[in-house]
Amino acid sequence: MRAGFAWVLVLMVVFAGCSLGGSSLTTVLDVTGTLDSDDDVHLDGQNYDAHEFRAEEGQVVSVRMTSDEFDTYIMVRSPNGRVWENDDWIGGTAESFISFIADKSGEWTALATSFDPGESGAYQLVVESGERVCDGTIQSETGELGGGDEQLESGEYVDTYEVRGRKGQTIVLDLRSEEFDPYLLVIAPNGDQFENDDFRGSFSHSHLTIVLEQSGTYEVGVTTFEPGEGGSYELEMDL
Repeated sequence: MRAGFAWVLVLMVVFAGCSLGGSSLTTVLDVTGTLDSDDDVHLDGQNYDAHEFRAEEGQVVSVRMTSDEFDTYIMVRSPNGRVWENDDWIGGTAESFISFIADKSGEWTALATSFDPGESGAYQLVVESGERVCDGTIQSETGELGGGDEQLESGEYVDTYEVRGRKGQTIVLDLRSEEFDPYLLVIAPNGDQFENDDFRGSFSHSHLTIVLEQSGTYEVGVTTFEPGEGGSYELEMDL
């Protein structure tokens, strides 16, 4: 988890175009389970439970896994085999969370597993979905990271964008660079931090889909995986 934003206001964007149909998502799956040595084992040696749910193309889907007994890890597989995954959400080992826009209708699979092999215990897995209403507005920005830019406490260069949103909106942030390993950060008004490094295993692509839990100003940081990296990038904000 990155910390120590030295924020500089680069751009003000008002997220006015997209919201959910209603004030919240609808729960489609709520499972209390137990991870143990009798469960299936995936290639890295961790046990997992597989839970299926239905999603329609274009829906916003959120998958949350919590446990007080082990370090949670979620993997979500689409009907066409694409995989989303998350380990520690907002820096805590007791919660994993993924939010995305479904790219295909059908049966999806959420794998409830652990960060390390041999971990076990009780957990809760909740899947929610809702329709996304959007006017199709896309805000695109190009920039370059390097000497002269602000830096995080850990040394990485960072460009920042300040945006306003309202509770219930869905925003999609997509960051790409062919010159460095991009890292995407978002700070909510209450200080919660969302981040992504390699989207679907790509070292040139970071991506976040966030259903805003509160109204206010959000800070978007474009940075790098390692200190000293730099180069040009493209940031697309789907409103």
